[in-house]
Amino acid sequence: MRITYYRDVDLLDVEFSPAPRTETRDVGPHAWGEFDADERLVGITFQQASTYIDVEGFPPGLVREGKEGAVSIAELKDRMRRAG
Repeated sequence: MRITYYRDVDLLDVEFSPAPRTETRDVGPHAWGEFDADERLVGITFQQASTYIDVEGFPPGLVREGKEGAVSIAELKDRMRRAG
């Protein structure tokens, strides 16, 4: 499992599996589930993460800090579009 927090866009990405993400579904307020070709949940993304999750309270070393631009605006828009 890999957890990445992108502070610049307040986005928390939790990856359960490295399988390619083929579908994104809205799974809650500001949350999108990422599914593989077999419809298995392989990741979940939280927008406005610090509003719902204590991102500062994670144990040191658990969350890797994403660098500005690591998730492009185009990628974020694409994820939101696919989520509907």
